[in-house]
Amino acid sequence: MDQAKSRKLMSSAARDGDRLDNAYPFFAPKPKSYLTAPTSILMKKITSFLGRALAVIGCLVVLSGCASMSVTKSEPIANGSKILIMPSRDVVQGGKAHARGEGSGKNLQVAVQRELSTLTPFKATSFDADAKLNHSASIAKSDALEAGKSAAADYVLILDLGEFRNAAPMTFRSDFVTLQSGSLVRVSDGKETWVLNNPVVLEKSNIGNHLILIDNLAKLVAESIVR
Repeated sequence: MDQAKSRKLMSSAARDGDRLDNAYPFFAPKPKSYLTAPTSILMKKITSFLGRALAVIGCLVVLSGCASMSVTKSEPIANGSKILIMPSRDVVQGGKAHARGEGSGKNLQVAVQRELSTLTPFKATSFDADAKLNHSASIAKSDALEAGKSAAADYVLILDLGEFRNAAPMTFRSDFVTLQSGSLVRVSDGKETWVLNNPVVLEKSNIGNHLILIDNLAKLVAESIVR
């Protein structure tokens, strides 16, 4: 290729807005693609944000496992005692029943029976909810004692769930569940041998749902009764 033809080809490439290396691909390979500075900065910001978010989530999960329970226990419970677990009231929002809370009282009742049977030498059984005694409202002590006598139980356990929240994902609000009240009553004389002094609130991140907190509450109750 003579110099005149070479200059003409280079001029044509420049005029058409084409890269010079397109005219000579074997002399000028295309450069590799790298992240631009703005893209690199954005990636660093996203990584930093995710790290902080995971740290917050981790803290919330840890908080749910650090709760303690303030109770009054007047006397030890004899090994082999039969405990009848009454239906627990479902969780509420603003003091009213909520669709997402339906079945939560049953979950607590079943979980407490499981934990008592695993951790203690007691014979724990659950009262089958009926039209009068169920998970829609608190159960009066007198009604629980009557059920305990009919079941030949030594004690009745009455637990009520309170306020809860099952937050939507990515709202950065936590889930929580409240154990509002609790008492273990001796059937023979109506004496309260174990009483929850204050409501207990367990909290976690909004990944998943609130039901795991009910399992954790059940374990706290069982451990407190047997302690």
